[in-house]
Amino acid sequence: MIGSVTLALALIGGPFEGTYALQSGTPATTASPAVTPLAGSRVRLDIAVRLDGTIVNEFDLDMTKRMHVIVVSDDFRSFAHLHPRALPDGHMVLEMAPPRGAYHVYADSEPHGVGQQVFRFDVAGGPSTTLRYARDDKMSIAAGPYVVRLSTLRLRAGRESQIALSITRDGAPAKDLQPYLGAAGHAVFLNVRDLTYVHVHPSVAGTPMAMSGMDMQSGPAQAGPHMVLHANVREPGTYRLWFEFRGGAGLYTAPFVVTVR
Repeated sequence: MIGSVTLALALIGGPFEGTYALQSGTPATTASPAVTPLAGSRVRLDIAVRLDGTIVNEFDLDMTKRMHVIVVSDDFRSFAHLHPRALPDGHMVLEMAPPRGAYHVYADSEPHGVGQQVFRFDVAGGPSTTLRYARDDKMSIAAGPYVVRLSTLRLRAGRESQIALSITRDGAPAKDLQPYLGAAGHAVFLNVRDLTYVHVHPSVAGTPMAMSGMDMQSGPAQAGPHMVLHANVREPGTYRLWFEFRGGAGLYTAPFVVTVR
């Protein structure tokens, strides 16, 4: 029988409660995050996952990493996808330059034998601006020298939606795309009302995985200009969607606003 798991961030100034943020799965854990200020407006996160009071040292790799940390500014304009390093005692740590003002930290990991667990930590660094994001219904977004286009910005709640995604460069299908962290790309959806979290990966259009909806983890990573996102978003509402991909030697992010009904 799996015992309870505690995900904690050591905070100077006192801990505050985290919130289970994954739209699926079982919240069999609790979280208590904190932020340690460093010089130069940087901060240090120290993350420990506990199983029955003992720090977990063993994680199932998800897209080549033990833990994914998503940092989003409270106005949804700033997005970062980071990966902490593991210390010998099991602590997961990273240093970063956080967004100005309030922001949200998502810790996404799979403790061995527990399954995926995602926690949100709300860090108050200034006046809250939640939901004051720029409303943008564009289906095509420029990201560096590329243009990312989605086939739809309207999804149905509680069922799988297929979103065709294309990436062009100089008006033609991009030819220099490469896999990133074991996938063709990464798509993070955040509900702007309750800040719940969905993280999915596209498959290259025309492959068996794209046609079946299987996750990219089931085979070697591929990348291509035409992809398919199989998104199962359970809650209706407005979502901010960030799509990350690697083109040439660079990493790019295209932000969208999606409506789920």
